[in-house]
Amino acid sequence: MQELKKYSKKFIVYPGNKHLNYTLENKTLLITHSIKPGSAENQYINKLRIKTISFPTIIISLVNDTTKFYKSINSIEDYDYIVFTSMNAVNSFIELIGNKNLDFNFNKLKVICVGKKTASACKQNGIPVNLVPNKFSASGVVEIFSATDLTNRKFFVPSSKIARNELKLELEAKGASVTMVPIYTVAKPMQSELTVSPAYIRKNIPDIFAFTSPSTFNNFIKILDIENTAEFFHGSTIVAIGPTTARAITDSKVNVDIIPEEFTVIGILKAINEYFTLRKLKE
Repeated sequence: MQELKKYSKKFIVYPGNKHLNYTLENKTLLITHSIKPGSAENQYINKLRIKTISFPTIIISLVNDTTKFYKSINSIEDYDYIVFTSMNAVNSFIELIGNKNLDFNFNKLKVICVGKKTASACKQNGIPVNLVPNKFSASGVVEIFSATDLTNRKFFVPSSKIARNELKLELEAKGASVTMVPIYTVAKPMQSELTVSPAYIRKNIPDIFAFTSPSTFNNFIKILDIENTAEFFHGSTIVAIGPTTARAITDSKVNVDIIPEEFTVIGILKAINEYFTLRKLKE
């Protein structure tokens, strides 16, 4: 049981027990993530029979100034580890390498991936994966080295332009040298790029909102032009993919009801399943 700031209810981290099979055909879920037809996420949604609105609220693009990135790549032999914190970091990294036709050798350093999706993106692009922390977060990366002296060890972290510096600070506290280089930006989509009309969402408030990052929540507020967040989300169940996202939500005076144990879209769906199953059983 945890508590986030004064505006948050106490909430339980839901592991998503696979034996709980309560269908949610009378519920509507809005998730700020793209759900592709035939994907594992789409198959799980079909199993739950929940009406789902896929409403991505961020657009990913490469940074304009890539000077620091290419300078770091030229001396990559100096690093011991490269840390990919998201699929976006992997895809942007590959795009930047491809733009210069660089022959990048990953055998000279160890690759750390935060999350299964990130590791999968690496493997799909031919990047060998050495370590995947049990926790899909910065603290999970640091935990890998809990018994390791990182003095004089060098880390390269290609990141978002708005990435928090917790990973950098925690690794440096253990003696490591960390080069964190922004390689992609996260922007709000234009109205023409939205998958659903904001007017439709305002008229048909979903039962469940699932936010997959602080940026997806903040951009959702901007896109729908929400002035009173507490009033807008009142009566809906709020899901945050992890503690960082939950803090961004509670900072806006909105209660967080669910955080999945696994910080993935599948983890979100499993946690929603368990949450409503347990509620049904208590009726």
